[in-house]
Amino acid sequence: MIHHFIKQFNGAEPTGTVIVLTSIAAGFLVPGVSTYSISKLVDVRLVEYLDVGKLEVDHEKNFRTYAVED
Repeated sequence: MIHHFIKQFNGAEPTGTVIVLTSIAAGFLVPGVSTYSISKLVDVRLVEYLDVGKLEVDHEKNFRTYAVED
């Protein structure tokens, strides 16, 4: 869904905030919940890559990303 948000700018400077709600389970190895933990880790890493990616493209300075763990 994030890629649809970014594409809507059609080359213009993207502005806005992406907030991904995730879980502290991303950092734990618990038997029986490995798929849940991996999916939460993917959320965190996605936000990290979006944040690093905006540094590579100078026009994305007004685009913010956050991962919020509960």
